[in-house]
Amino acid sequence: MVRRFSWFLILFFGFLGSLAPLYCETSVLTDLTFLTGWEQKVSGDPGLWALSLGRLSFSSEGNPLVKSQLVLDIKASDATVVSLYKAFVKAKLADLRLTLGKTRLSWGDGTMFNAGDVIFGSGEVDFTADELRDNTLWLGSLYWGFGPFSFVEAVVIPPEYPLLAQTVNLFTSPNQMSPPVLADPGTTSGGGRIYYRLWDVKTEGGYLFNGKYGLHKPYLSFQGALGDVNIHLSSSWDLPRDDPLGNSGRDSWEISTGLFYQWELNGGISEEEETQSAPSLLNLRLEALVKPYGSWEKIPSGTQNDYALQLYPEVSWKSDTITVFIRSLVSPFDLSAQSTWALQWAPLQGFRILTSASLQSRETNVNGWSINLGTRVIF
Repeated sequence: MVRRFSWFLILFFGFLGSLAPLYCETSVLTDLTFLTGWEQKVSGDPGLWALSLGRLSFSSEGNPLVKSQLVLDIKASDATVVSLYKAFVKAKLADLRLTLGKTRLSWGDGTMFNAGDVIFGSGEVDFTADELRDNTLWLGSLYWGFGPFSFVEAVVIPPEYPLLAQTVNLFTSPNQMSPPVLADPGTTSGGGRIYYRLWDVKTEGGYLFNGKYGLHKPYLSFQGALGDVNIHLSSSWDLPRDDPLGNSGRDSWEISTGLFYQWELNGGISEEEETQSAPSLLNLRLEALVKPYGSWEKIPSGTQNDYALQLYPEVSWKSDTITVFIRSLVSPFDLSAQSTWALQWAPLQGFRILTSASLQSRETNVNGWSINLGTRVIF
């Protein structure tokens, strides 16, 4: 039943996308990924798995003052799941910009570690993804630019609607007029930030009240450059509403920092086609997350989140057809690491062959590994 309904949704939105050009300027983008892998966990036998991922995007075009987008994600393995990834409208009115819907706001700075991201925080990531952090939420924001590279922004995040409870209520008592299951307005979140460029340093400060967990979340973020090296620094706190100056608030203090350098390798002239090839890019990135009140020594049964320092090194090289990268999450205290090596080859436009290998280790012990192979088609 779920699988049939999922295919119905895909066909339905695909049909709407085919009709959209008749009424407005709309672009449709389809992204399909097919993966298979062989993995070995800490205990148990090696296992083989397969996964199909799809993303269907509808984006408005033609009006520079209004932008809207609808993005559906489809995941198929043992079962098929269709989810709404984005659905938003952005409108520009002079110096004001209004955003409503399910989307993402980028606060603070950092690819892997970003203490300034008080909206989404830091969760698990997919090291093989193009973007490590791409979570979205239902929200409304108002942006006002008051100068070059200067603005203020306010955001409101409505409470999560208990859709599951409402669905269970409907199916368990279909013939009874049960009261609707409503979201708790007290779990509404909101806040704002100010962005200002002071000399050559981007300075950003903000605050968010998380109504779901009752937390005050102030933060500061700075970004600048030393020569060709980009540098960023962010700091934040999670202060409980009932005891903002207590130990839990103190222990939540996080500092993230990072360096990024991009080296452009000159392209060459093809003798056969007599055309200038695009330059390739070598990217070097190093980020760190510091928890001053975390553990500064090895804990026998500790996890990476228990320690005061985590590191994220990344090296990537990208040309017209080949992308190679190495990404790792390292804990210096217990010498544990999660590393991913990936090679992507695009022999044809819109078509990629994906290969990757991952390794989890602690000191000299291997806790798990995986090897993945797949294809990706964008059209």
